[in-house]
Parts: sequence; structure tokens; C-alpha cells
Amino acid sequence: MAPRGLLASKKKKIAMSSSNKLQAVGPDRISALPDSLIHNIFAFLDMNQVVQTSVLSKRWKSLWVSNPCVTIKYEDWTENRDYCGSDDFYSDDFKKYVDRVLLLRDGSNIDKFYLECGGQNDLIRQYGDWENETETDIFNTWIASVMKRNVQEVKLQDMEMAPSTLKSLAGQIKSLTLESIHFRGEEKELLLSNHAMENLIIKDCDFGYGSRLTINAPNLKNLTLDNDGEDSSNVDSGIRICAQNLMVLLIKGKMYKDCLFENLSSVETASIEVNVATKLLSNILKGLHNAKSLTLSADSFQGFPEVPNLLDSLVAFQNLGYFKLTKWDTTKYICAIAKLLEKFPNLETLVLVGTEYVYSDSEGRGGDWGAQLSSCMFLHLKSVEIQNLHECANFFKFFEFLLKNAVNLENIVMTETRTTEKKKLDKVGKKLQVAPKASSKLKLFLKERNGTVNEI
Repeated sequence: MAPRGLLASKKKKIAMSSSNKLQAVGPDRISALPDSLIHNIFAFLDMNQVVQTSVLSKRWKSLWVSNPCVTIKYEDWTENRDYCGSDDFYSDDFKKYVDRVLLLRDGSNIDKFYLECGGQNDLIRQYGDWENETETDIFNTWIASVMKRNVQEVKLQDMEMAPSTLKSLAGQIKSLTLESIHFRGEEKELLLSNHAMENLIIKDCDFGYGSRLTINAPNLKNLTLDNDGEDSSNVDSGIRICAQNLMVLLIKGKMYKDCLFENLSSVETASIEVNVATKLLSNILKGLHNAKSLTLSADSFQGFPEVPNLLDSLVAFQNLGYFKLTKWDTTKYICAIAKLLEKFPNLETLVLVGTEYVYSDSEGRGGDWGAQLSSCMFLHLKSVEIQNLHECANFFKFFEFLLKNAVNLENIVMTETRTTEKKKLDKVGKKLQVAPKASSKLKLFLKERNGTVNEI
């Protein structure tokens, strides 16, 4: 056994060593961070992780109660627990967790609120429709609690919701996202009315069979209707938009059975990438006559012979400077596309995205571009980009006409994609180089898949 004096000496050395280490560490910098910076860090975390940061510093222990960005995700909450089935959403634990997060807050405002209840939609997919007034009341309580905190941005995802909950979303919200929300109840007329809202995203929501959602938002600037998900089921429901100051409109995926826009005259940027009834497409395009930028899927019209006649009723898009056409089958359907291009007299940028695969143009729908297009078209055209290019007679006829008539054309960019190799694009570029041109400023470029752009 070591002598007591030796043990005491050793303890003293250990204590001195520990003291030196503490001195080497220096001041507690993490506790000295300002609240605003800590809250900025919290904005990248869900509430589960935010609460866990309490162990980092005594000062951080109570900061979560004033966190202005509240993100609650069911999947993140279950990640480190023993729960494995979607039925666990209906246990009281998750509900108590959300209650504590919202009720234990201090009196500060909430800037952003994101609530995702993925477990509930898992159960809906597994067992079918679900209606539970108790659960609906809980959601209403949560949302009402958040609304009292002057929240500016709200995202609700993977939830079953009563139409009456929409009334709670009226108020000061500037941005609202509803994703994978299933509305249930007897009401067939749903109303979302908000005079402060500027941004709205509705993604893969189900309004209910035969129901119609009316959106009354006079100050709405940006609207996205995205029904591109597997669970989208709005083909039997309708939507009515009253947003006279709308500037950006994006529509994607499956289209509603009935879609009414009361006023689109203020829209400057629009993207319509859906397969819709041709009459509905014509009505939407009529409202977009003041747009400056338009993206349109050819799926909407290129296979329907009645389209050219419907497009005749459109007025000219005098302000349109940018037009992107996607999913164009380059082997056919000249008439509809020609009629559409005729409506864009001041076009400066044209982007053509072909379909990934094409079939034979033996159906005879190619036609003669010279007979379909006017020689005074493309007078203002400066730039053309081609993606998913396919060598066919129809394609070369179009570009022969374009080169002969686009007197101000400055560049044509051919983009390499998965279906178009560089060697093929070089070959097409050489053909276009020797073709007659109206513009002396024209240059041809090849854009490779890695982003490199080279002149041909």
C-alpha cells in the first residue's frame, strides 16, 4: 500500500492538471452567444432536437420556449423511440408532446410553424378513410394556439382535417403550405379566406369527393397547385381561385375536375404542366394574356385535333418574352404548336424540351412548318435552347423556318441529356451551320451534361 503522503501528492497533481485543462479551455463561448443567433441555429432543427440542446449549456435550457421556428415532425419524434407501427400516432404520448411544446412556451411570437403527422396518413392508407372528432378538435386547438402567436408562415402535412379548420387559418399568415391534407366531413364547399396571405402551396391534398375549395386571397402573390404525387385524388373535386393580385402561378400533375380562376390578368409568370381537358386549358390561357414568362406541357394539347380551333380565340400575348414547351413530341402535331407560337409576337427566348422517347411520324401529322407559321413571326427572338433533341424531318423543317425568319437570333443552345449524346448534337449542329440564316449574329453552342458550354 502506498504511503499517505504519496497519495496526497498524487491527488494534488491530478487537481492541478484538471485546473490547467479548464484554464486551457477558456471561457464558455456557447453560453455567450446572443439569443438571435441561437434561435437561428434552432431554425434548422426539429423541436425534438431543439429541446435536446438544453444539455449544451445552462443558459440554453430555457431558450427553446421562445424559439420562433417550431418544427414538429411525427417521424422525427418516433426516431429514437421504440414505436414501430403507425397505430402509435393514436397513443397519447405524441399528443402530450405537442401540447407541452405549445403550452409551455413563453409569451413570444412564433414566426414559422411546421406540423407533420405522418403516422396518421400511414394509418389512412392502411385502413382507409378515418373520421374522428376528438382528433379534429386536437388539431384545431393546436392551430388556434399557434395563430395567437402572430405566426407568419405555416406548413401542415400528412393530416386528416375538418373543413372548419380552414377558418382558423384566416388572419395574419403570410405563407401557407398544405401538403397531403385529407379533408373529411359533410361540407362540400370549403373556404380558405385570408387577406394577408401572399404565398400558398397546395400539394397532394384531398378535398373530398364532389367538394370544391374556394380560395379568397386578394393579396396572394404566389400560388402553387401540385397534384403530382401518387396519393393525389382531386380528379372528382374542384377549386375556385379569387386572387386579383396573383403574380406567379404554378400548376402541376393531375388537374381538378373543375378549375375556375376569376382573374389572372396580373400574373407575370405561369407554369402549366398538367394534362387537362382542352377547353379548360384554353380558359386558363385566356386569363394569362399579360404573362411575361410561360411554361407549358405539350401533353395538354398536342394529341387533340380540336386544339387549334380553341386557340384561335386567344388574344396575342404581347408581354410574353419567355416561353418553354415541355414534353414536345417532335415528330408530329405541328398545327397546335404553330397556332400557339403565333400568339407570342414579341417572344425573345424559346426553350423546347422534347419527349424522352419518340415514335415514327408515319401518322402524317408533321406537316409543313412554312405553311403553318407566318414569316413575320420570331422577329424579336434572340435565344433558343433545345433539350431531348430528336433527329427527324419535322425537327429540321422547324429550324430551317426559324433560321430563315429570325432576323435577330443570337444563339441556339443544344443541351446534352440522358437521351441525346454529344456526338449526335455535334452532327445536328453542323447541319444547322450550313443552313441559310437571316441573322448574321447567330452562334451555335453545345451545353454538356456537366454544365460546360462550347461553341460549335
